[in-house]
Amino acid sequence: MNANPFATPNAAQQSAPAAQQSAPATDSFVDAGQDAPAGDPFADPAGPGSGEKITDFDGHLLLVTPTEHVESMYTRHGTVDVVRANVVVLDGAQPGHEIPDMLVFQTALKRDLIRVLNGTGKMMLGRLGRGEAKNGKSAPWIFIPGTDEDKTLARQYLAARG
Repeated sequence: MNANPFATPNAAQQSAPAAQQSAPATDSFVDAGQDAPAGDPFADPAGPGSGEKITDFDGHLLLVTPTEHVESMYTRHGTVDVVRANVVVLDGAQPGHEIPDMLVFQTALKRDLIRVLNGTGKMMLGRLGRGEAKNGKSAPWIFIPGTDEDKTLARQYLAARG
């Protein structure tokens, strides 16, 4: 069995001396992307998102946790339904790459994620791919079921996350 690629660094790597940090000034603002001082009650806005789309990960193994079905969202293409989801890319150049709050618009993908939201499970594990084109339409985006090796990789990721 392969080593867990998501495991935390070994103890020797963790014991490296940490850089000294000065205490933040009480009258200064925290720039976006920085950790807030202890006791700071404010969170930074998430912004418009990473700009990543689920279709950017064709062929990749994805662990998708749907969080909400938005039945009516206004977009530049009109009003549509969409699923919000937290997505983790488990393979490729950046295994463990997390994309929070991604919007999923593709019909077949939404159907699977809505089914998960309605009680069949908490997460969808699948490899993103294309189905068969029918009636002159383009091939739909689909989740291809994970293999036993894919499930092992997903369990390793979850175990490393605690």
